[in-house]
Amino acid sequence: ALCNANEARRAERVLKKIEDKGLRINSSHTYNAVLHAWARDQSPSAPIRVSRLLLQMIKQHNKYNSVKPDHYSYQALIDAYAKCEESGSAQKAEAVLLQMLDGASLVKPNVYHYNSVLSAWARSKDSNGPLKAEAIVAIMEENLISGNGVRPNAIS
Repeated sequence: ALCNANEARRAERVLKKIEDKGLRINSSHTYNAVLHAWARDQSPSAPIRVSRLLLQMIKQHNKYNSVKPDHYSYQALIDAYAKCEESGSAQKAEAVLLQMLDGASLVKPNVYHYNSVLSAWARSKDSNGPLKAEAIVAIMEENLISGNGVRPNAIS
């Protein structure tokens, strides 16, 4: 309920209390709800909060082989950067996508990840934004041809 009411800080505190009591969270849904609450938050610190929580989630997975970040987890991080108006946010969103492509994450990107990065470049004030967006679409197409990608959709 806190996550739906844009109460990201309170939701994160509840998550921390659960962990501080030594309870393990075994579902990505719990983390993802808080991640997406932060992703919807328009504060400049939102991408940092999402990034920290995602790293925490990865550590929990590595330590206990429990909660595993999924597509929604990474989508929250890319969305947080895409919605952030700070300089360099589009580059950071793209960096997450590239890490996913390089196998540095636990999941491969889907069309929504790509589209969010395209949105980040469209929102950015970077004069090279259109060229960067075209490069992302080219990566999609190259990976699709090699059999390792996703097909651009109407939004792409």
